[in-house]
Amino acid sequence: GSTSARLLWALQEAPSHERPALSLKRAKPVFDQIDVSTPGELAYAITETARAVGDADVVRLLRWDEGRQRLVPIGARGGPSGVSSAALRVARDHRKVTASEEDRSTGWLLEEDGAKAVLAAPIQSEDDFLGVLELRRTERYGSFAPETEAWMDEFAPHLVRALKKLRTLREVRDAAQSEAVRREIKALLAGDQPIRIKLHRAVETIAAILQATGVHLYVRDPQNDDALLQASTTIRVDSAGTVRI
Repeated sequence: GSTSARLLWALQEAPSHERPALSLKRAKPVFDQIDVSTPGELAYAITETARAVGDADVVRLLRWDEGRQRLVPIGARGGPSGVSSAALRVARDHRKVTASEEDRSTGWLLEEDGAKAVLAAPIQSEDDFLGVLELRRTERYGSFAPETEAWMDEFAPHLVRALKKLRTLREVRDAAQSEAVRREIKALLAGDQPIRIKLHRAVETIAAILQATGVHLYVRDPQNDDALLQASTTIRVDSAGTVRI
């Protein structure tokens, strides 16, 4: 988007010592107006802003999935996305985490992907934990400067509204998806076709709605408590009933 592009151009053109104040002044309105139905732009704008200001080689943005109690990568700049030990520590304690190879007590948080230093901060509103913003150094030694840590403390709250909008959108989509599955399956099972045809159409519908590569339906055998395959999108119909759990 044009507003994201203008923000990033302004940061790149500004002297490095002016970038923290510039980002704190201009970034939040840009992030708040991004259409979160395309989270790629939001992740790009946030991570590239943090990379330009935070003197980091890699920046990762992760959201907190409350239902599954896990961190989910949204995007990364400068390197691969992932969920690091430092990010997991932030999710557990809801506190900022710093780690450096120079500090033996925190060095174990740097993992095997070549990081020399990590600075990870929670994105949260009061007790509402929303995600993690993580800066990583993979090409240079030395921990992040105190000025960068102070900037992260001010920058992370600017991401709250955008991540809340993203979470709300996902909740609405998940609810609509669940309702669509229930409605489709009820209609199929209420039809007049033989039960095996109904079940196969049901798993095909589930696979299409959820975009799953394979769906298998097992039913418990009351005689021996085994679970027998009754319908599948990837196993032949004539094999149904012979596959057991």
